[in-house]
Amino acid sequence: MVEGYSHKEIGEALNITESTSRSNLVKARNKLQEYFANRRMEFEFNTDEKPQ
Repeated sequence: MVEGYSHKEIGEALNITESTSRSNLVKARNKLQEYFANRRMEFEFNTDEKPQ
């Protein structure tokens, strides 16, 4: 379920299979997780300096 739509409904609207809809959601979530993990590491690296 994405934004109230089932994967079946999404598949029908986009002319893809239900399983493709599920797979694309998993891939998108993984990309977002990786992006924010990298941003967090970047932020933590930049805040290692002690205030004067």
